[in-house]
Amino acid sequence: MSGSRRSVALAAALSVLGLACADDEAPGADGEQPTASESTPATDPEEPIPGRPADQPLSVDLQLEGLSPLYKGFFSDSPLVSALGSDLAPHVRSRSATVKVIWVESTVSGSIQMLVPDGEEALAAVGRKLDRDEVVDPAPLLPYVEGIGGYRRAVGERYDLRVLSFSLALELWDPRSQSRCLWPVVGGNGAPLDLGPQVTCRDPFGNALELERSGDRWPAKVKGSKKARKALLGALGQ
Repeated sequence: MSGSRRSVALAAALSVLGLACADDEAPGADGEQPTASESTPATDPEEPIPGRPADQPLSVDLQLEGLSPLYKGFFSDSPLVSALGSDLAPHVRSRSATVKVIWVESTVSGSIQMLVPDGEEALAAVGRKLDRDEVVDPAPLLPYVEGIGGYRRAVGERYDLRVLSFSLALELWDPRSQSRCLWPVVGGNGAPLDLGPQVTCRDPFGNALELERSGDRWPAKVKGSKKARKALLGALGQ
């Protein structure tokens, strides 16, 4: 069977199964779109959050969108969310970090995204290289990737292995410039997780601005329009 036919067959199977577990309930079983009451409201701080004392646990702001009550329970499992916070804490200076779990019924797909707090040194380290048009190494951001990757694995292994098909991404947002970008994660299924070769930013009107890696691996230069580069630099706090 060709790759495209396998993809169609898999999507159809997941649509029928609805990522069902023992109760045969799908992540978005009722087909309803998420409402404000179904997830923790997003908070976009106007100023960087003050530094978190070293002895204070990291608070995870978990936002669940489009999921059925059953799957909200899976992803809200307190020990798993606490473990996520513990994994991220050494790499986050802010008091909290937002993690979004999103189910889109129309595409039968799920994703887990971490909104990297603005002002983190990891963002600045990547941004400085991009600003000087040097070779960019996203390695400082990999602890965030590994954190949400471990969370996905833990939820999947405890409740439903099909959760492992949820995609991963880092969301970068700067409240001053209003620059917002999504950097998908690649790898998994035995391959190391890494940041993908493409980044999609959005201008204030919602138009997509694409950037891509020059070459087949990191570190590498990043190419894109001046407008796209400006958006990514803003999202990286530059």
